[in-house]
Amino acid sequence: MKYLIIGAGGTGGVVGFHMAQAGKDVTLIARDAHLESIQQKGLTLQTMWDENTKTIPVKASDMQHYKDRPDVILVCVKGYSLDGIYEFIRRIAKPQTIVIPILNIYGTGAKMQEKLPGMLVTDGCIYVSANIKEPGVILQHGKILRIFFGVRQKEEKCQLLEQIQKDMFARAKAHRDSHTYVATTLDEMKEIAENKPGFIKAMWCGNQECEDKLKEVVGVTSRCIPFNQEHLADTCVCCGKPATKMVYWGKAY
Repeated sequence: MKYLIIGAGGTGGVVGFHMAQAGKDVTLIARDAHLESIQQKGLTLQTMWDENTKTIPVKASDMQHYKDRPDVILVCVKGYSLDGIYEFIRRIAKPQTIVIPILNIYGTGAKMQEKLPGMLVTDGCIYVSANIKEPGVILQHGKILRIFFGVRQKEEKCQLLEQIQKDMFARAKAHRDSHTYVATTLDEMKEIAENKPGFIKAMWCGNQECEDKLKEVVGVTSRCIPFNQEHLADTCVCCGKPATKMVYWGKAY
């Protein structure tokens, strides 16, 4: 399935980076020095919370030279730039192409649908904080990256939308799983929290005093107590008393 992302700034750049890293066929629409840098050097994502930098090859083009026919178009431009992309979308879209606006504002889909009759435009929005640091480089400020999209009428739901959701969910789940660690002692938890950003699975006795201590000593708080419990150890990671729950712990950013 071919994805096209219109807009390669803080929103589109982050989404495009992760989708390309997951092996999806994705192309970014960019311009000027940002486009040139992506084409020549790849797209770089810097994450502020762990000071990590990674560069990967990502296909990029401008609207004039893009000749493909995408299955999905993700619209990631500013609201005031929408009028400048409708003709481009009409030129490249197939009858079955789905357009998903994931701007930082909600309610764009219905407005775009009026301009693009004959194709499906969903609603959508994104929660992310990022910006172009310099040409070819996106700086993501916090860990939160959530995309919501869907149809306004249930009869518009189609199989392609389910495949899009699976593509995005698979990448998110793989990233979460690869950044989830297990600690059975307080020292292990400290080491992970200091050096490995993500979640920590550890046993807890259920005592609020232990959670308060973990927040003070390790800098983490409970993020989730799953219904499907795992038995990682017999004792609480903090106090050593019998544990009653397995908890996901993490830092708040």
